[in-house]
Amino acid sequence: MAEVRDSVQDQSRSALARYADVVVGRHGLAPLARYELVNAIAKNRPGALGLVLRKRLMGGMLYAGGGGAVLGEGLTLRHPNRIAIGERFAIDQQGVLDARADLVVAIHIGDDVLCSRNVSLICKGGKIELADRAQLGMHTVIMSQPGGTVRVGEAVAVAPFCSIGGATYHADDLDKPISEQGHDFKGGVIIGDHALIYARATIIDGVTIGKGAIVAAGAVVNKDVPDYAIAGGIPAKIIGSRKGGDA
Repeated sequence: MAEVRDSVQDQSRSALARYADVVVGRHGLAPLARYELVNAIAKNRPGALGLVLRKRLMGGMLYAGGGGAVLGEGLTLRHPNRIAIGERFAIDQQGVLDARADLVVAIHIGDDVLCSRNVSLICKGGKIELADRAQLGMHTVIMSQPGGTVRVGEAVAVAPFCSIGGATYHADDLDKPISEQGHDFKGGVIIGDHALIYARATIIDGVTIGKGAIVAAGAVVNKDVPDYAIAGGIPAKIIGSRKGGDA
């Protein structure tokens, strides 16, 4: 957050250069002009024509684009040259793919991944990976932090309104605003293959969700969840196991 704020507020550089840093991710007028033209033509174009234009024009700005992509109306791309999508990727209306990170590929999406309406993948210096057949429910937000990776495993299902990743602020200095004290980065989040995350769950930075595990609706997970375990509550605790018997 501080890096983005500093870039936006750096008065030693022109507003156009600052805008390009935050949005386009490449220097020069040509990449900026292409980005602006593609968005003007395709981003909010409705209907089948819009789908075709976004696939060809917005898809053409990506680091790598698989065949059969469906890019929904109103899709926002940030640093598109750092985004790689697999075959048959689909994202519904008003999605956000924000790959602002000093990486060759900051957002890597596998084959047959489905993202519902208003899904946001936001890199704040880290990496986001969605493995094959992952599904994200509407209004889900995934955030990665510097030096960390958020990985959503194969065939993971995430219900609507979930929050995954992010970071906590330092709050030791009582005389300084918490928003200016920096963050405590813990390396990202791993969600194992075939796990299920129910609606409005929050998974905190540094947590690993095991293979085939279930996170109950509304849970706040700040500790690891073993394979095939069932976790729920605030903060989340192990409340059962898919293998049978008590946790």
